[in-house]
Amino acid sequence: MPEEFQTVLLEGVFYRGETGELAVQPSHGGIPALVWPELKRLVDLPVQLSVHHLPPHPPNPKLWGGGCCMWEPSGHCPFGHHKDPTRLLNLVVKGILEFQDPENAWAVTPPEGNPYQLPLWALEGHRARIVGATVVDLERMKEALSGSLNVEELTQRATGLRDLMASLSKMVGEEQ
Repeated sequence: MPEEFQTVLLEGVFYRGETGELAVQPSHGGIPALVWPELKRLVDLPVQLSVHHLPPHPPNPKLWGGGCCMWEPSGHCPFGHHKDPTRLLNLVVKGILEFQDPENAWAVTPPEGNPYQLPLWALEGHRARIVGATVVDLERMKEALSGSLNVEELTQRATGLRDLMASLSKMVGEEQ
C-alpha cells in the first residue's frame, strides 16, 4: 500500500509527440505533458483508473464522438468513429498498474483476474481524460489508527504539554 494518496489527471487533446510518445495538450492551455511520466508515479500501486473520451458539453451528435474526435476531417479514425460516430471510450478499472513496454503499453491487474490492457492508443487524436488515484485500504487505516489515543488521553497529554510550556516560559522569562 502506498504511504500517501497519489492522483493523476490528464485532460485535453492527446497526440503523439516528436519522439512518438503519447502526450496531451491540456484543455485550458498550459504546457503539454507526456503521459508515461505521470502514470509512472502509480506503477505497482493499487489504483482506480478512468480513461475516456471527453466530448464537449453538450455533445454534438452530428460530429464524430460527439465532437471529441479530431480525425473527422481525414475521413478515418483509428478508434472507429468513421464507422460508428456515436461510439465513445469509457473505461474504469481497479487493480495494480503495470508498465509493460516502451510502446506505452499499460495494464491494470485486478486482484481476481488477468491484466487488462489500457487502450491508450484510442486517445490519440481525441479530447479525452485519464484520471487515476491510489486506492485507500480502509482496513489498513483502521489498524494503524487502532493504537491511537482516545479523547481523554489526548486531552491529558495536551494539558501536560501546556503546563510544561508555561513552566519553560517562566524559566526563560526569569533568566532574561
